[in-house]
Amino acid sequence: VELYKSTEGASSWVDSTNWLSSTVSICEWTGISCNEAGDVVTGLNLNDNGLRGTLPDELIMMTGLEVIDLGYNELTGNIPSDLSKLKSLTTLNVRNNDFSGSIPGELMNLSSLVNLDLSSNSLSGEIPSEMGQLFSLQSLALKDNSISGRIPTELGQLINLAVLNLTSNSLTGRIPSQLGQLYTLEYLYLNWNDLTFSMPSELGRLYNLVYLSASWNSLNGLIPTELGQLSSATSLQLSFNSFSGAIPSQLGQLISLQYLYLNNNSLTSSIPAELGRLSSLVDLYVHLNDLTGVMPAETCNLRETNGGLLSDLWADCQEELICTCCTYCY
Repeated sequence: VELYKSTEGASSWVDSTNWLSSTVSICEWTGISCNEAGDVVTGLNLNDNGLRGTLPDELIMMTGLEVIDLGYNELTGNIPSDLSKLKSLTTLNVRNNDFSGSIPGELMNLSSLVNLDLSSNSLSGEIPSEMGQLFSLQSLALKDNSISGRIPTELGQLINLAVLNLTSNSLTGRIPSQLGQLYTLEYLYLNWNDLTFSMPSELGRLYNLVYLSASWNSLNGLIPTELGQLSSATSLQLSFNSFSGAIPSQLGQLISLQYLYLNNNSLTSSIPAELGRLSSLVDLYVHLNDLTGVMPAETCNLRETNGGLLSDLWADCQEELICTCCTYCY
């Protein structure tokens, strides 16, 4: 009832079927789920339902809640720290709202949490190091906020994590080598931050990784040869950094790779012929670097015009690099 009042249920909600009705069970109110006996509320799903305002303190009275999904609304204020009292909670999704303030440290007591999505709000402050204690966590999404500071090394303790999305924040410092311990990780998004130093070679241990994006940072040094061990990878995005040295020939071992973005760096030397082994490749961007020589025939053979899948091949083929098969020359 308090949730309905504090989020303008009468005037703003898209669907408020049965809310506040005294003639039907609360389990029949829109967005409410209950256990089989119908005596415990276990789910609150009002995603994209026009909620406005703040979350009421009374929400924690629904002690059996396992799922809270309030994404894509217009909720404001701080994320209530008292949500930490909902010990059965496995999913907390409040993405695409306008919550502000820091991530409550008290949420790190939700030991059953499997999915935590705080993306696309106005959160600030740092990622609590205690987040590494959420050992059941499989998906952690904090993208599109104003979170600053370093990525806690403790995140390397989240051994069940499959998705880590930290895109579009103001994170600084190194990528922790401890992330290389996340052997179940499939998606790692670090792009659009202010990360510096070299990329840790330990990321090459993430054999289940499908998607790695670290574009739009200030990473430097060599691209680790160990990335050639990411046998499940379909997308590797390292563009808009300050990587130097040669493109590792070991990347030619990534036979599932479809998208390879290395543009806007300071890479030198010639393009390794081993990239011609990437028979699944659709996009290859190596432009705005300092590469020299000739685009290998093995890479040109991947083009659609030669029976391959490669539709976009961008390179600096106006001067130092000769490329007769590129789709776009800088």
